[in-house]
Amino acid sequence: MLAFVVPIKPKINSNDWEKDNQLLSRTLKSICNQTDNNFIAYVIYHEKPVVEFEHPNIRYIFFPFEYTLSEDIEDLEDYALKYYGRQYAEYMFDKSKKITYGCKNAIDDGCKYIMAIDSDDLISNKIAEFINSSDTKCPGWVVERGYIYLEGSNFLIKSNNLHGINGSTHIIKSDLVPVPDLQVNKLKHFNFFEAHGYLRQRIIDLYNLHLQVLPFYGTVYTIHKNNTSAISDIINRFQLKTYLKYILKGKLVDKAVREQFNLYKL
Repeated sequence: MLAFVVPIKPKINSNDWEKDNQLLSRTLKSICNQTDNNFIAYVIYHEKPVVEFEHPNIRYIFFPFEYTLSEDIEDLEDYALKYYGRQYAEYMFDKSKKITYGCKNAIDDGCKYIMAIDSDDLISNKIAEFINSSDTKCPGWVVERGYIYLEGSNFLIKSNNLHGINGSTHIIKSDLVPVPDLQVNKLKHFNFFEAHGYLRQRIIDLYNLHLQVLPFYGTVYTIHKNNTSAISDIINRFQLKTYLKYILKGKLVDKAVREQFNLYKL
């Protein structure tokens, strides 16, 4: 069985809680649109999101740890600030620890593979069927091919390197996912999925195993003004370059894409 782990940012870090809930609703509809119903979606939260959509495979799980401020991250100086700004490190710590807690629940429930998904991204409805019918000896898969979607547009940008820029791009065998002591507040202990640009190499370093490439477009990376990474501001500053990408690598959001990813405008 496949587990999808969806961490939810705390309300204090949200610029628009209602919009974040709308994005999450669309993400959960995308997850639950699988052609194979043998999956569980774990939604990990501090404040329970308000989502009208219901599905028996969704499990809302309260995160039983207080929000950790940047000054309380134990490896802030030694590790976190080498890769992130102070505020972003705080966000990433919260997200990473929630993913880890979701993974612990998935492992305890006997899920064989785990995929972490950002609460605003969309996934192909073919993923669960593909994973559940694959060789169980496979250590996992990486989503290299996917789409970038600027909220409200009618086009997608194709990417052959999505795992380098988006976290919703790895499916890992559960017995390879580390679950460290959750009482410890070290970012390095929890960012297994969040350090997505390094995860393929990490699997090699830890286990001498190689992830396979998912053989189809697997994820839609959604860009909007509420992205924690502020990537929408970056794109807007380089509008001409973005338009050129639409021309060279663009794809119209057609009926097939909408059905596969449950992509619709908010």
